[in-house]
Amino acid sequence: MKTVSFPLNPDARRYGRPFIRVADGRTPPPAVPGGAGSGARRESAAGAPVRPPAPQRYLGALRRSGVLDLSDLEINVLEFRQRSFQFERMLELNGVEYAVFSRTETESENQFRPRLLHLRVVVPRAWVVYDEPNDMLLLAKDGRTAPVRLTEPVNEVRAERPEFKEQGIDWRRAEGATGFLVYAPAELAGEFLSPDGLARVAGP
Repeated sequence: MKTVSFPLNPDARRYGRPFIRVADGRTPPPAVPGGAGSGARRESAAGAPVRPPAPQRYLGALRRSGVLDLSDLEINVLEFRQRSFQFERMLELNGVEYAVFSRTETESENQFRPRLLHLRVVVPRAWVVYDEPNDMLLLAKDGRTAPVRLTEPVNEVRAERPEFKEQGIDWRRAEGATGFLVYAPAELAGEFLSPDGLARVAGP
């Protein structure tokens, strides 16, 4: 009688029997219970069914709807004024959540002793959108449409005008008591660029 060899499923290798032999015209014995391709339901030692692990999903797919999660804000950078800002914290004012992003850079390389500049951007959390093609955060007042990115020269912060328009939003910049600079939408200047507002953005 002729015999043929059939490879067993990979799980069977754990039992030291990578191949089995059967006679012609007969089907190989079933795979090890619970092994790959066996179709058997896995069970725990207590006999309870074990749910197979869910397939991993790309995080980008979760960023498409609604307000971004805190984890999305933390692992991505915000592009603003041709600079990258990191998420710092959330603050709430009159029932609205605002995201604060920060950046530290050197004031001027031409100075003998250049100072460090501490920059902050405060914006409604609902305006922060994820730009998937460029893998970064941008700002949109409708909370959905990523604005067109424009390539502009990077100027020193204090050489720029304190009032400008970017990403379709009117902005203003003000300086806090300790020298840090805050960018806020012009319509929110009263809440965040006044002395009390700057102290609120600076945090404890």
